[in-house]
Amino acid sequence: MTPRPPKPVTSSGQPPTSRSPVAPVATSPQSGMSPSTRGIERAVRLETDGRVLSTRGDADELAAMTAYAIRVSALVGDELGMGELRAVESLANGTRRLFYTEADGKLIGVEARADVELAPLREKLGL
Repeated sequence: MTPRPPKPVTSSGQPPTSRSPVAPVATSPQSGMSPSTRGIERAVRLETDGRVLSTRGDADELAAMTAYAIRVSALVGDELGMGELRAVESLANGTRRLFYTEADGKLIGVEARADVELAPLREKLGL
């Protein structure tokens, strides 16, 4: 039996709400980053029990959102007979998000503006 993703950590039991869109801020080019991570504004990596291992940007809310999205996608995948879903991508309110489960069960959540193409990242992850 494979371990289930952690349940979301929220006080209300409701899914976390997304941040309201913020006007883009001019920043220096992210030249030190690989092409697969350019344009990513926030990111989080979680242990299988939900502990935050690493973050990029203000990722507190993204951590809860990642755990919740992966848990819901696992339940939906089971109910629809799709097996284990490894990744979910969404586009809403000017924000693109990718939630992914690594082979060892660690969870990854990534957030970027809607105009950022995540294809290089998906390719790097083998999705």
